[in-house]
Amino acid sequence: MESQLSGNPPAVGDPQRLGLLYAFEGIDGSGKSTQAQRLFSFLQEKGQDVILSCEPTNGPYGRQLREKWLAGVRHSPDHELELFLHDRQEHVKKLIIPGLLQSRVVIIDRYFYSSIAYQGVRGEKKPGEIHRMMTRFAPTPDLTLIFDLDVETAIRRMTSSRNDEPNRLELRENLVAVKAAFDAMVYAEIVRIDASLDPDSVFKKVLTSVQPTLGLRGIKIDL
Repeated sequence: MESQLSGNPPAVGDPQRLGLLYAFEGIDGSGKSTQAQRLFSFLQEKGQDVILSCEPTNGPYGRQLREKWLAGVRHSPDHELELFLHDRQEHVKKLIIPGLLQSRVVIIDRYFYSSIAYQGVRGEKKPGEIHRMMTRFAPTPDLTLIFDLDVETAIRRMTSSRNDEPNRLELRENLVAVKAAFDAMVYAEIVRIDASLDPDSVFKKVLTSVQPTLGLRGIKIDL
């Protein structure tokens, strides 16, 4: 299960890497998707060339993953991770790296950190192994925002907003393990956001977190 992309991805600080890459991560119900959309809209209003994307994508491998989840089942651990690998390879090749080379701001709702967490808790591959596998071809973000929220609050948010029961990915036991995996991540690009606050307060923390990297592009944020 190895990358099919050749060459190393452009690292942060590489002169060819003219754009910015932000990854929004956290357990289901943490509000990360809402905040990713808010940052996308904010940067658009500032006149920035910005892309908002998500994983799994709507490509062929991503659709296979979503179809299983909608049916209430999952692929085997190894096959699920393999589908994510191929889906991410396409995403990196077609959108992420071109965006970085073209001086765009790329915002991703879930990235390889979710594979480390969600697939890492159920498969034979350990978190460090998954991280090495993905970063052979996937660029490391300029900033990865992990939205930290306790599991009970996350489940309450999901059930109240959708008025239904959590799916298999969102079961309490799974979310507890996934949150522990996110909590254990110590990569230098990670910033943790208290997602228990109201959405406006959370977004203010998002803006505070991205301000230093945006400032390098001359984008000023009034907080």
